[in-house]
Amino acid sequence: FTAGLAASTSKTYRTGCGRYNRFCISHGITAYPTSEDTLSQFVAWLFLDGLKAGTVKSYLAAVRHEQIGLGLGDPHMPDMPQLEYVIKGLQKKAVNGPTRPRLPITPTVLGAIKQVWLRDPDRFSTSMLWAACCLCFFGFLRSGEVVVPSDASFNAGVHLCFEDVAVDSHIEPSTLRVTLKASKTDPFRKGVVIVIGRGTQEICPISAVLDYMSRRGPAPGPLFVFGDGRCLTRPRFVAALRLALGAAGIDARLYSGHSFRIGAATTAAIRGIPDSLIKTMGRWQSSAYTLYVRTPTSVLQSVARRLL
Repeated sequence: FTAGLAASTSKTYRTGCGRYNRFCISHGITAYPTSEDTLSQFVAWLFLDGLKAGTVKSYLAAVRHEQIGLGLGDPHMPDMPQLEYVIKGLQKKAVNGPTRPRLPITPTVLGAIKQVWLRDPDRFSTSMLWAACCLCFFGFLRSGEVVVPSDASFNAGVHLCFEDVAVDSHIEPSTLRVTLKASKTDPFRKGVVIVIGRGTQEICPISAVLDYMSRRGPAPGPLFVFGDGRCLTRPRFVAALRLALGAAGIDARLYSGHSFRIGAATTAAIRGIPDSLIKTMGRWQSSAYTLYVRTPTSVLQSVARRLL
């Protein structure tokens, strides 16, 4: 029953169900089938334990998933007004204290990062980092879809490689095609092609990626590697990003690897790009109709320039 879940989601669900079972045992409550009163008490218990609202909601989803898997039916949590009020009330009380926001990385922030790296003499590393930033932003990508978790975890069948990137022309390329072999929303690894068009002279994802790839060469392995052969892991990427932000006079604590995806969606909305196209570019599944929108390549190509 859990085979259809992404690995990270499956891990979260196991943790959530474990917490729920411990709560029920400690309070002498029958775990399944669950009830609105039980779930409301569980939510309050989690908040008092210092968990954030997002984590609490993930654990509720885990309980729902588990009950359905046991053949006991859907608890229909959206139809539980008491549970909804408990969550809203505890959020307002801010049991956790203030949360640190993840601000969007916008074209202005991208430009500031680029200026910092232009002053760095290590052109190989900075060209790699700049290409990764542009790919994340213009591709509406999660940083985990571009880099690898750790040096030892690289898997050519899952992670981004040199051969996964292609252009429509070697003379005057106007389209970059990036093949994602796996992602959080693609647990069965069907793969998806991300189409990215040209930007402006100051910030262009195609120029950034091709400049780095010409320096890197077609050697096998992860797409993004340092000059000494180390792969670009998520911790290294976030660390380099925050150093650049700090050097640009920006509070780096307010940004993370996910800020590119947030920034792309935010900027797209401000620029008036239709919701359906934003959801298509970001592969969001919150509205199923977007799966049936046949977006022409010419329209996808125009997104990069429109973002700027």
